[in-house]
Amino acid sequence: MIALQEVCKFYDDLKAVDHLSLEVAEGEICVLLGKSGCGKSTTLKMINRLIPSTSGQIKVNGKNVEDYVVENLRRSIGYVVQSIGLFPYMTVEHNISLVPQMLKWDKKKTRARVEELLELVGLDVDLYIHKYPGELSGGEAQRVGVARALAADPPIILMDEPFGAVDPINRTRLQKEFVRIQKQLHKTVVFVTHDIEEALKIGDKIGIMDKGVLQNFAPPEKIMSGGNQAFVRDFLGEDYFLKILSRFPIADYLVSFSAPVTDYKLCLPAASNLQNALAMMVSQGEMKTAVQGENGTMLGEINLDTVLRVLKRSE
Repeated sequence: MIALQEVCKFYDDLKAVDHLSLEVAEGEICVLLGKSGCGKSTTLKMINRLIPSTSGQIKVNGKNVEDYVVENLRRSIGYVVQSIGLFPYMTVEHNISLVPQMLKWDKKKTRARVEELLELVGLDVDLYIHKYPGELSGGEAQRVGVARALAADPPIILMDEPFGAVDPINRTRLQKEFVRIQKQLHKTVVFVTHDIEEALKIGDKIGIMDKGVLQNFAPPEKIMSGGNQAFVRDFLGEDYFLKILSRFPIADYLVSFSAPVTDYKLCLPAASNLQNALAMMVSQGEMKTAVQGENGTMLGEINLDTVLRVLKRSE
């Protein structure tokens, strides 16, 4: 779906992006991770031709982006940024419907799409459709920004620190909502962040960048192997293997109860992850925890051996 081949962006002697090559498959979330100034946002802007590359090739659907009419390229790519960019004197409805209107959608189809997207991002249609950006919280505005990016149903979404300006609680909620939406829509996404835990929660593959150079590009479970291992390990930190446990739902690793249910001192909901389970077991000095479904049914247990096996597999 998206392929970068030896892409460079130089500003005189500054190598903002230096011979970057990677591929993002259809329906995949690629997270570009790194410190400020590492070249990740520059890469995003070159994909939809907000800025030109110095050399190399960027292809979307097998076609060089330079061969597209730029307006057609950008209309086929949703774009979400940290600053949101909602027009303050337009209602939520009008902000979301901008691209459909450019594409000459009729009013009935456009209105139906706006309502569909507001429901998708978790905003009540009647309550929000006529509001203005100034009446929205930061988290609500970001949801509208995501809805606007999805308005014309583009196959590709570019997201530049989209949740960076909201508070930690809303940030976590937005991340969960985005993962839920992606499971429904299967868009091809390039997502820029400096937040390691956000990258772990969201990415199918992670590209770690430093000074314009791609240091490693791999699934989160394999990012510690290959590439520039010394830099990657230093950047991700010693606790990376504990952070990665947040990717694994405990429901996928249940084993049968090893004791009567009444003997368990700990119990977690099935929506938890292995990081939650390990934290609880360690803090309470227990080797296992029971797992309970939404309807109160006891499903099985997660034990320390299971968590350690997953950690071992990720090394």
